[in-house]
Amino acid sequence: MHRHIPARCAHEAITVTPGDLIQVIERVGAWPLATILLVVIIGPWLMSMFLDRAQERRHKAVAEMYDHNVKLVQESQDMAKRVCILTEDVQGALIMNAQAMTSLAEIIKARQT
Repeated sequence: MHRHIPARCAHEAITVTPGDLIQVIERVGAWPLATILLVVIIGPWLMSMFLDRAQERRHKAVAEMYDHNVKLVQESQDMAKRVCILTEDVQGALIMNAQAMTSLAEIIKARQT
């Protein structure tokens, strides 16, 4: 049942008729064709969903990093405010100590004379 196909030159055109395609499908069956169609039609959708999921994970990581950075900035600002308040308190204590030492030195000088 095998038919011999003579070799053709490179410049000769090969013509395929719809009947030839039907014969090939009848010989091979519909499964390979259905599989190819499934891969061609469904494959890009599956790849798109896979890439979309990967992009979603990256976006989630970037959003989390942004949230952590915002929290870090807020904590840094709060700490700067506390340091400023502490500095004012320390400055006030130093001024009071200096005033106390000055008045103590004046009292000591007054008693010595």
